[in-house]
Amino acid sequence: MAKNHEDNEDIGYKKPPKTTRWKKGQSGNPRGRKKKPRDANGLLKLELEKVITIRDGGEDVRITKKEALITSLVNDGIKGNAKAREMMMRLLDVDSVPEPFIANDNDQALLDEFLKQNR
Repeated sequence: MAKNHEDNEDIGYKKPPKTTRWKKGQSGNPRGRKKKPRDANGLLKLELEKVITIRDGGEDVRITKKEALITSLVNDGIKGNAKAREMMMRLLDVDSVPEPFIANDNDQALLDEFLKQNR
């Protein structure tokens, strides 16, 4: 065992020098650990921030659960899932899908004239 020459005390395993020991009443973690949220929104936010590993294009990718959820929702909407599309429209704050253009008689005449001139 090593001896401290100044104080003639043993220093070693489970015997740190007196100068580096906690002082009486001093905490080793003064700020303490973070408290877990108790409300549903806080718990949901905490859970969605956790990182997971998924397989994308043959390689492992680390993303948050929130990113995985949004990716899954977008992919389902692209595949044709009506509920997923509706939810994406609500998230994007889009009220309605634009109606397709329908030409009336005046528009059709202008289009015909334009096509004749540009052929």
